[in-house]
Amino acid sequence: MYYTLIIFQKIGDMIYLGHLDFQNLWERLIRILELPICYSEGFHKTMKYNLVQPLGLGIEGNHEYLHLTLQQPIESSDLMRNLTRILPEGLVVKKIVATRFNAKWFHRHKHSAVYQIDLNKPLPENFISAIPSILSQQYLSPKQLEIHVVNSPTQQTNVRNLFSGQPTLDIMKLKRVRLLYSR
Repeated sequence: MYYTLIIFQKIGDMIYLGHLDFQNLWERLIRILELPICYSEGFHKTMKYNLVQPLGLGIEGNHEYLHLTLQQPIESSDLMRNLTRILPEGLVVKKIVATRFNAKWFHRHKHSAVYQIDLNKPLPENFISAIPSILSQQYLSPKQLEIHVVNSPTQQTNVRNLFSGQPTLDIMKLKRVRLLYSR
């Protein structure tokens, strides 16, 4: 078995596509490209591909991962060329790399995530410091900040719920900038 990681951006209208529809889209793309994908064993065989950390509805992703388990190695430059030719608007492949790690490794070793948030008004003073799941923050402007949150297998941080205690505060745009992994 050979493992390939497709690193992509999910932007524009693609953020309104639900998770199951997004999975079906990738499955169709894999079939169109006739990739030598592995299938699960058993009565109902399914393709072995995995969106490493699926995004919620309405969230942009700047550095997302699709993990493929293949029967034979493929040339990443050929795959990149063929994939960019058929991708719908809003999906941009940034990089394709061969990896030695299976999909479970990525789920077990995820550590944290970085999000960029645009708000309708500035945050109240000391609001961020009162939330223990936020590891660090950086203000990009009075209404825009970047936060580094805990995102491990045992503790997931729902970024939208962090701001639910402020009834007049709205998230105008939410983007996951990157996922971080521990070794």
